[in-house]
Amino acid sequence: MTLVKLLFGLIVITAGLIFILFPQSRVLLKAFMGLFFDNVAATPEGAAAIYAEKIEQATEIYNNAKVANEKAKGKYKVTFDEIEQLQKAAEECERKCNKLAQEKIKKHLL
Repeated sequence: MTLVKLLFGLIVITAGLIFILFPQSRVLLKAFMGLFFDNVAATPEGAAAIYAEKIEQATEIYNNAKVANEKAKGKYKVTFDEIEQLQKAAEECERKCNKLAQEKIKKHLL
């Protein structure tokens, strides 16, 4: 490991520990970075860009929710159809059982 990599690693670890241990340092860093980066929303073009980005994010979230809803509807339909088929099968089984029971009763009585 070279000395440059070692020093860089120590600086990164030290900075990380400072930001973790002292929350005020994060606030100071944000303020310091604010000196170098302009507020994008201060200009009409910047505000329009932020607005367009938020619309795009909301559209993506909506589309993902729509796809999930479509899948859920499909699963619901399949499950509902299966329940109907099982109910019909149960009713048919009940009819057969009743018919068989009645036949047994008639045979037993005769």
